[in-house]
Amino acid sequence: MNKQYLEEKAQQYALGQYLSEVPEDITYEQVINILNNDLSPSYTEEDLPDDLQIWEPFEMEDPQTVAEYIENCKDSILELLMDVTKGVRQ
Repeated sequence: MNKQYLEEKAQQYALGQYLSEVPEDITYEQVINILNNDLSPSYTEEDLPDDLQIWEPFEMEDPQTVAEYIENCKDSILELLMDVTKGVRQ
């Protein structure tokens, strides 16, 4: 398994942990950019496109914070996957 494949899996996992709906026709980077679209404090979930929904437990968080959670989750999962696959190859 190459790093790009593992990164895609980590991205999918991270999005699924914080978003209940994600359009199929946009990339992970586009989702993060949409969540970070407007860094003003007044930017809320209501400002997101209808087909991009934050999971209910995180609805009270601003979209930028959710984007940060997603990035942190992706990084952690990717690190775990890299460690696991490294152990398999040895």
